Amino acid sequence: MITNPNEVEDLEGQLRQALRREDAPVSVAAGVDARLRGASMYQAPLEPHLLNPVVDEPVWQTIWGNLVGLFQREKLPPLVLTSHPVAVVDPFRVKRSPLSSALSVGAHVAVIALIIFLVIEAGRHPQAVKKSLQMAHVDISPFR
Repeated sequence: MITNPNEVEDLEGQLRQALRREDAPVSVAAGVDARLRGASMYQAPLEPHLLNPVVDEPVWQTIWGNLVGLFQREKLPPLVLTSHPVAVVDPFRVKRSPLSSALSVGAHVAVIALIIFLVIEAGRHPQAVKKSLQMAHVDISPFR
């Protein structure tokens, strides 16, 4: 704990000077605040536990807890909305060029016509598979 009042005033003055500069390091404010509170500057901040800790309990307790939770819901406080709407430009208000629309429709029609043409041509000209006999000469004379 800081007992000297002059040291507290010096630290507060350093903090004020550091906060006035744009390139002030973030660690200065945390260090001054920690020293004013008498806490250690290198204390890790408390973070929420995002994952549940691993708890070893019997299977029957887990099943029973799930059944109880299915029929008796836990009452939670109402959610508080913290988001704010942001104004954005509506992309559908911009008039699309007729040339762009015509090119898009034309490209789609051409691709679909090409696919139909290839399917019809493949059905019109089927290629017969040549059957060829594949025989291997096996010499069994030594086994006679």
